Amino acid sequence: MSWNPLKRLSKASSKGSPGAELDERTIEEFVSKFVRLERDTKKLHNDAKKYEDTMLALYHCEKKNEQRPGEWRTVPREPRAAPSRRRMARLCVIYGHGRR
Repeated sequence: MSWNPLKRLSKASSKGSPGAELDERTIEEFVSKFVRLERDTKKLHNDAKKYEDTMLALYHCEKKNEQRPGEWRTVPREPRAAPSRRRMARLCVIYGHGRR
């Protein structure tokens, strides 16, 4: 059984039907509020589920890294292309190996 905050148990009333006293505009407002509340509740539930899934994935990732510490740092990098002549000349000037 799942908990649903929108579902209420209806109590038997001793008075006449209260629905007869409400005009159509009031009923439309209540229905509109209920639909909006239901939509927002579903969205909140989905967001909470995404958050829980993200936190669980983060926990598993951290647990995996604890078992093999530092392994994620040893991933080889892509080889860099050799610097151009212009870049080499600028580096030589910056570090004092070339003409000024």
